[in-house]
Amino acid sequence: MATINTSGSGRPNKNEHYSDGSVIQYNVFPNAIESEKARLRKITDAYDIINKLDQKIDLQGPCNNYFRTLPKGKTFRHFWRDNSIFINYSPSTAHGFYGAMHSNFKDISITAWCLDNTNVWMIAATIVHEFAHIAGALGYPSHAAEKSADMCGFKQQYNPNILGSIKRLGNYLEQIA
Repeated sequence: MATINTSGSGRPNKNEHYSDGSVIQYNVFPNAIESEKARLRKITDAYDIINKLDQKIDLQGPCNNYFRTLPKGKTFRHFWRDNSIFINYSPSTAHGFYGAMHSNFKDISITAWCLDNTNVWMIAATIVHEFAHIAGALGYPSHAAEKSADMCGFKQQYNPNILGSIKRLGNYLEQIA
């Protein structure tokens, strides 16, 4: 299974620098103070939701079929059950910034803002969205990654207006500042 990056996982912190000057952190989930413990509980609960859905998703079901249409042509289950993929923590509190995928296609990051301001179902949908990027879904102007939420059991969390990518994040943050 994919792995939550905790102190015991052995995965080091890393940063990815983008051409627009932004930096995304892919860190171990901290667990020292109560707010950090609450975030770790939420990511663990979201992970458990996805695990339960994975166990119930028929191999020919809509989620796996949708992931097969993405550029890498593999099922959601293929990626979810890959223990070399890590779910990391980003300390970003930028409003509306949920998560990101590292260019190594092995690390995703869920932000402190997402963990603090959404429920576990939205966090789980965000993880699935980021896994669609691992499966090859493009960012802006593509809607392919967000569509994975709709196809994988997260219809209530699905947002038809999301056309995200890290390149658009800088513009978005400038607009709301």
